[in-house]
This record gives sequence, C-alpha cells and structure tokens, in this order.
Amino acid sequence: MTPISHSLFGFTAGFILSPITGKFGISRKRTVLLCTLGAILPDIDSISLILKRQIYYGTNWYSHHALTHSIAGALLISFTFMLLFQPRLSIHSFKEKTALNKWFISFAVLCVGCIIHLPCDMITLPGVWNGIPIFAPFSWKRYGGWTHIPWKDFYLIYLSIITYAVFFIIYFAELIFKRKTIVLPVLSLVILFGATYHTYHSKFINYHQWNKQQKELVGERLYGFASRAEKMVFRLWHVKTIF
Repeated sequence: MTPISHSLFGFTAGFILSPITGKFGISRKRTVLLCTLGAILPDIDSISLILKRQIYYGTNWYSHHALTHSIAGALLISFTFMLLFQPRLSIHSFKEKTALNKWFISFAVLCVGCIIHLPCDMITLPGVWNGIPIFAPFSWKRYGGWTHIPWKDFYLIYLSIITYAVFFIIYFAELIFKRKTIVLPVLSLVILFGATYHTYHSKFINYHQWNKQQKELVGERLYGFASRAEKMVFRLWHVKTIF
C-alpha cells in the first residue's frame, strides 16, 4: 500500500481508540496522531531504496518488508520512537505513576498503528519479497499476497483523501461549537470496515485488467498523471516498479 492508504487505517483506528484512551488522560488528537504515525513508520526501511537497490529488494533483515514489518519490529519501532521523541514523558514515567500510565498508553497506541500496517501489506501483491516475515526475528517465514491487490490502488488512495477532508470538516465543526460527538468514532468504524472489506475481497487476475479498472475508476487523465508521476519518482531512484 501507499503511505496514504496505510495512514487511513491508522487514522480511523485512532478515532475508534480515542474514547478509551481519553479515560487515561490521552487526548483524541494525540491518539489519532500517534496511531496514524504508527501505521506509516514500518516503511521507514524504504530508506534502503535510496542507499542501494539491491538492499531494498533484498532479503536482509534491514531490507524493505523485513524486520520492521514484523510484530517484534512494531514493538521496537514504537519503543524507540517514544524514547527519542518523547524524552520528557519517558523520564517522568520512571518517577510518577500517572506519567507511566500515559507513557504506556501512548506506546500502546503507536504500536497498534504499527501492527495495523502488517496485514495491510499482507493483502498486497507478494512482490519480490513474497510477503512479510511477521514473526521475525524468531521465524523468517513470509506471509502475504492473500488477495493480490496492487499497492497502487486508486480506490484506497482516494477513499483516504476524501476521508481526511470529511473528518477535518467535522472536527473543525466540533471545535467551533465546542462540543464533541460520537460521529467521528462511529464514522471511523464504518470506513475501516469498508476499506478492509474492499482490500480483502479484491481480486487481481492480471495487470492489464487491473489497469483498465483503475482508469475507469479515476478517469484516463488522472490515471495518466499518476502514472507519469510514479515513473518520474522511480527514474530519480534509478529503479523500476515491481508491479
């Protein structure tokens, strides 16, 4: 999936979790931001594409779709992020019980976002990696390619963009009227269910058929623009798309 599509799952999950985290003193804004960020963080290993193509497409523990795309990797990323970017909260958590609870809940929300990233990648095409090693480093057996949906799926990309637009309108309306509602958590649940249903029931027979479906979905002009932009990015990195 693209970072935009990954972020949709974390974004909506953050709103669903916010009523629970609110009882522990974690604001809705913090919950949503952490969960959204967590849903993107496992792809930090994509930096290997800038370093060397062989590393990115390789099977080393630091290659793409390797250690960071595992449950242990999600825990490690979340813990490291909390220590580096929440130093004050991390220090106070060793001294105060309230701070410890806040640190742990923030860590848990970030970790939920990271873990959500994993099944999202398992439903895309297996690619050269043949899935992800979800139980690494204890087992490097890879799982994935369940429904064979290409990572560049316009349905999810535009669903994500529309979701962000709608949510921000509702969010600012709540700020103006100074009243929180259950609209966003409920809408999040509906969108998360809809996106999950689509991805797990999508079928990819061949690239030509998928290409035709995507053009019909977004139109020839928009699809052409996106394709040219993608080719430009890969040309800058001197690589070719694997799909």
